[in-house]
Amino acid sequence: MRIFVLIICLLTALAGQAQTNGFVLKGKISGVKEGQWVYLTDMDQQVVYDSIVIKNGIFEFQGIVKLPELRCLTIYKNLQNQEAWNGIIALPIFVENTLVTVEAPYEKMPTKGDSQLSTEVKVKGGPIHEQYALYMKGYLELYQQYCDLIFQIFLLFDLNYY
Repeated sequence: MRIFVLIICLLTALAGQAQTNGFVLKGKISGVKEGQWVYLTDMDQQVVYDSIVIKNGIFEFQGIVKLPELRCLTIYKNLQNQEAWNGIIALPIFVENTLVTVEAPYEKMPTKGDSQLSTEVKVKGGPIHEQYALYMKGYLELYQQYCDLIFQIFLLFDLNYY
């Protein structure tokens, strides 16, 4: 019985050490211009939680969230024109108190105008981010089917959109 209690105590102590005190978001973006800034923002790029200069294609954010939050890695291709959707790299990521990694070539990073994420953009996050990624994959497949059906209806009825 004592051994059983000792094992339970050890497992509880080890489980407590395995928990993280916050999130670490590490990124590696190949082909990015040296000195480019990356921002951790809300989805609308209205709130900036943190920012850092990318050095040798690498950046890292650290912090603590009370609950998992959908945030966005944002890079402005042109700081003078922050309104153009194709000039804003926006990668949604659920931030939770765990390790999140991003690895991607700069030219494949999604802009605000993109509807699909390139398979070359790799994001590994916590369980909530993984569920979000599955949801978005299914949603985009359904949305594409919807668009195809609408297009077929226009063709079928010879409707002119313009």
